[in-house]
Amino acid sequence: MDSLHLLAKGNYDTLSRAQQLAIFQEFYRFVFPQARRIVRDYAAAEDIVQEAFLKSVRKMPPHLRNMLQVQAWIRTVAKNQAITYLRKHPDISGAYDTCSSAAGAHVPLPMQSPSPEKEVECRLMTETVARCVHSLKPEYKSIVLLRWRYGLSYKEIATRLNMTEQNVKTRLFRAREAVRQKFMLEWGS
Repeated sequence: MDSLHLLAKGNYDTLSRAQQLAIFQEFYRFVFPQARRIVRDYAAAEDIVQEAFLKSVRKMPPHLRNMLQVQAWIRTVAKNQAITYLRKHPDISGAYDTCSSAAGAHVPLPMQSPSPEKEVECRLMTETVARCVHSLKPEYKSIVLLRWRYGLSYKEIATRLNMTEQNVKTRLFRAREAVRQKFMLEWGS
């Protein structure tokens, strides 16, 4: 993140060509995955990164001194650029309710698609929940996946894992609590 620190200092035009290239490459690596997740299109994500980079170069607030503040500001610029892109291209905005994808189901929306902001927020929340589940202990993760992804009953899970239903309920409760706590750490209240 050293190159992004140079971007935060301003005077991008006065930097050498090599420094400018290093800044853009680091910016690209930092922002592209987020843009790609939001728009789900490689070429569109590249366009978004370029536009976000130009905005960042032109409008970097001078009061951002801390690298965490700079990174948060850059991510916000990229997210807003992606939302703007989705607004301009409603045809790719998605025909599925992305909030339901946390449970592994894609349900077509009946009449109206969600706003780009809501869609992006749902995607990011879904990814956060998936990361939280992925970070669980293996014994909790397996129960969560069997219940949430495959829709198995407590009895079916108990049979598969060779344990009592009460044990399944207890572990599932603990897994939910762990996911909730990890989610709250990332998203707050």
